[in-house]
Amino acid sequence: MSEEPLRIDLADPGPHTGLTRAKLADRCEVAAVVLESLHPANSPAVPACIERADIKRVARILWARPDQQQRDANANRLKASEEGAEGVAFATVWRTDKYRVKMRAYHGSGADWLLQKEGAADEDFVRLEVSGIVGEAHPGSRLREKVEELREGLLRRPGIALVVVFSETPVRVLMEDVP
Repeated sequence: MSEEPLRIDLADPGPHTGLTRAKLADRCEVAAVVLESLHPANSPAVPACIERADIKRVARILWARPDQQQRDANANRLKASEEGAEGVAFATVWRTDKYRVKMRAYHGSGADWLLQKEGAADEDFVRLEVSGIVGEAHPGSRLREKVEELREGLLRRPGIALVVVFSETPVRVLMEDVP
Protein backbone atom coordinates (compact mmCIF):
# COMPACT_ATOMS: atom_id res chain seq x y z
CA MET A 1 0.00 0.00 0.00
CA SER A 2 1.44 3.37 -0.98
CA GLU A 3 1.87 6.20 1.48
CA GLU A 4 -0.79 8.91 1.47
CA PRO A 5 0.60 12.13 -0.07
CA LEU A 6 1.53 14.80 2.45
CA ARG A 7 -1.05 17.60 2.19
CA ILE A 8 0.57 21.03 1.81
CA ASP A 9 -2.46 23.32 1.99
CA LEU A 10 -1.79 26.98 1.31
CA ALA A 11 -5.25 27.83 2.67
CA ASP A 12 -4.20 26.27 6.00
CA PRO A 13 -0.41 26.72 6.25
CA GLY A 14 -0.22 26.26 10.01
CA PRO A 15 -0.27 28.48 13.12
CA HIS A 16 2.71 30.76 12.51
CA THR A 17 2.81 33.02 15.55
CA GLY A 18 5.67 35.19 14.26
CA LEU A 19 3.80 36.29 11.16
CA THR A 20 0.87 38.62 10.84
CA ARG A 21 -2.16 36.99 9.24
CA ALA A 22 -1.81 39.45 6.37
CA LYS A 23 1.82 38.50 5.61
CA LEU A 24 1.08 34.78 5.84
CA ALA A 25 -1.97 35.12 3.59
CA ASP A 26 0.04 37.25 1.13
CA ARG A 27 2.85 34.70 0.77
CA CYS A 28 0.33 31.89 0.27
CA GLU A 29 -1.63 34.00 -2.25
CA VAL A 30 1.54 34.66 -4.24
CA ALA A 31 2.35 30.94 -4.24
CA ALA A 32 -1.16 30.23 -5.55
CA VAL A 33 -0.67 32.71 -8.40
CA VAL A 34 2.64 31.12 -9.41
CA LEU A 35 1.30 27.57 -9.14
CA GLU A 36 -1.82 28.33 -11.13
CA SER A 37 0.14 30.08 -13.87
CA LEU A 38 2.51 27.13 -14.29
CA HIS A 39 0.08 24.28 -13.67
CA PRO A 40 -3.32 25.46 -14.97
CA ALA A 41 -4.49 21.95 -15.85
CA ASN A 42 -3.99 20.84 -12.24
CA SER A 43 -5.35 23.98 -10.55
CA PRO A 44 -6.07 24.24 -7.61
CA ALA A 45 -3.84 21.32 -6.66
CA VAL A 46 -0.58 19.95 -7.98
CA PRO A 47 1.53 16.89 -7.18
CA ALA A 48 4.77 17.63 -5.38
CA CYS A 49 7.86 15.82 -4.16
CA ILE A 50 9.66 16.79 -0.97
CA GLU A 51 13.32 15.80 -1.24
CA ARG A 52 15.30 15.78 2.00
CA ALA A 53 18.39 13.78 2.95
CA ASP A 54 18.04 11.33 0.05
CA ILE A 55 14.41 10.68 1.00
CA LYS A 56 11.64 11.59 -1.43
CA ARG A 57 8.17 12.08 -0.05
CA VAL A 58 5.09 12.37 -2.23
CA ALA A 59 3.02 15.45 -1.48
CA ARG A 60 0.17 17.48 -2.90
CA ILE A 61 0.09 21.28 -2.80
CA LEU A 62 -3.40 22.78 -2.65
CA TRP A 63 -4.46 26.40 -2.96
CA ALA A 64 -7.44 28.69 -3.39
CA ARG A 65 -7.86 29.86 -6.98
CA PRO A 66 -6.57 33.42 -7.35
CA ASP A 67 -8.68 36.08 -9.03
CA GLN A 68 -7.52 38.57 -11.67
CA GLN A 69 -6.66 41.24 -9.12
CA GLN A 70 -4.40 38.79 -7.26
CA ARG A 71 -2.75 37.71 -10.53
CA ASP A 72 -2.17 41.37 -11.50
CA ALA A 73 -0.76 42.22 -8.07
CA ASN A 74 1.79 39.41 -8.45
CA ALA A 75 2.68 39.78 -12.12
CA ASN A 76 6.44 40.09 -11.53
CA ARG A 77 7.43 36.45 -11.90
CA LEU A 78 10.85 36.80 -10.21
CA LYS A 79 9.39 38.49 -7.12
CA ALA A 80 6.45 36.10 -7.12
CA SER A 81 8.71 33.04 -7.19
CA GLU A 82 10.67 34.29 -4.16
CA GLU A 83 7.64 35.39 -2.13
CA GLY A 84 5.57 32.38 -3.20
CA ALA A 85 8.37 30.03 -2.17
CA GLU A 86 8.05 31.44 1.33
CA GLY A 87 4.35 30.52 1.40
CA VAL A 88 5.13 26.97 0.30
CA ALA A 89 8.00 26.81 2.80
CA PHE A 90 5.85 27.95 5.73
CA ALA A 91 3.20 25.31 4.98
CA THR A 92 5.83 22.62 4.35
CA VAL A 93 7.88 23.09 7.54
CA TRP A 94 4.64 23.05 9.53
CA ARG A 95 3.54 19.77 7.95
CA THR A 96 6.94 18.05 8.00
CA ASP A 97 8.42 19.25 11.30
CA LYS A 98 5.70 21.21 13.17
CA TYR A 99 7.85 24.34 12.92
CA ARG A 100 6.15 27.72 13.20
CA VAL A 101 7.63 30.99 12.04
CA LYS A 102 8.95 32.78 15.13
CA MET A 103 10.14 35.95 13.40
CA ARG A 104 11.89 37.46 10.39
CA ALA A 105 15.65 36.92 10.69
CA TYR A 106 17.88 39.96 10.91
CA HIS A 107 20.24 40.99 8.10
CA GLY A 108 23.49 39.04 8.23
CA SER A 109 22.02 36.09 10.13
CA GLY A 110 22.28 33.86 7.06
CA ALA A 111 18.54 33.22 7.00
CA ASP A 112 15.22 34.69 5.96
CA TRP A 113 13.17 33.47 8.92
CA LEU A 114 13.52 31.90 12.38
CA LEU A 115 11.44 28.83 13.21
CA GLN A 116 10.40 27.27 16.49
CA LYS A 117 8.34 24.33 17.68
CA GLU A 118 5.38 24.96 19.95
CA GLY A 119 6.39 24.98 23.61
CA ALA A 120 10.13 25.22 22.86
CA ALA A 121 12.34 27.45 24.97
CA ASP A 122 12.82 30.92 23.52
CA GLU A 123 16.45 30.18 22.61
CA ASP A 124 15.54 26.85 20.95
CA PHE A 125 14.99 27.78 17.29
CA VAL A 126 16.32 27.07 13.81
CA ARG A 127 16.89 29.29 10.79
CA LEU A 128 15.10 29.01 7.44
CA GLU A 129 16.64 30.16 4.15
CA VAL A 130 14.22 30.03 1.18
CA SER A 131 14.38 30.39 -2.59
CA GLY A 132 11.97 29.82 -5.45
CA ILE A 133 12.71 28.83 -9.04
CA VAL A 134 10.56 29.40 -12.11
CA GLY A 135 11.84 28.41 -15.54
CA GLU A 136 15.24 27.03 -16.37
CA ALA A 137 17.54 26.88 -13.39
CA HIS A 138 19.76 24.51 -11.50
CA PRO A 139 17.91 23.50 -8.32
CA GLY A 140 20.86 21.61 -6.81
CA SER A 141 23.11 24.64 -7.26
CA ARG A 142 20.49 26.94 -5.75
CA LEU A 143 20.13 24.61 -2.75
CA ARG A 144 23.91 24.63 -2.26
CA GLU A 145 23.84 28.46 -2.34
CA LYS A 146 21.17 28.51 0.35
CA VAL A 147 23.15 26.03 2.48
CA GLU A 148 26.24 28.27 2.16
CA GLU A 149 24.22 31.33 3.19
CA LEU A 150 23.16 29.49 6.34
CA ARG A 151 26.74 28.38 7.07
CA GLU A 152 28.21 31.85 6.51
CA GLY A 153 25.58 33.71 8.53
CA LEU A 154 26.49 35.45 11.76
CA LEU A 155 23.76 33.66 13.72
CA ARG A 156 25.17 30.31 14.78
CA ARG A 157 22.11 28.09 14.89
CA PRO A 158 20.99 25.02 12.94
CA GLY A 159 18.97 25.72 9.85
CA ILE A 160 16.94 24.45 6.93
CA ALA A 161 17.69 25.45 3.35
CA LEU A 162 14.58 25.09 1.20
CA VAL A 163 14.17 25.59 -2.55
CA VAL A 164 10.81 25.38 -4.33
CA VAL A 165 11.03 24.41 -8.01
CA PHE A 166 7.66 25.70 -9.19
CA SER A 167 8.13 24.98 -12.88
CA GLU A 168 8.53 21.20 -12.63
CA THR A 169 5.80 18.59 -12.40
CA PRO A 170 5.69 17.38 -9.75
CA VAL A 171 6.70 20.60 -8.01
CA ARG A 172 9.95 19.89 -6.20
CA VAL A 173 10.61 21.07 -2.66
CA LEU A 174 14.29 20.54 -1.92
CA MET A 175 15.23 20.67 1.76
CA GLU A 176 18.59 20.34 3.47
CA ASP A 177 19.22 20.43 7.20
CA VAL A 178 22.30 22.42 8.19
CA PRO A 179 23.76 21.67 11.64
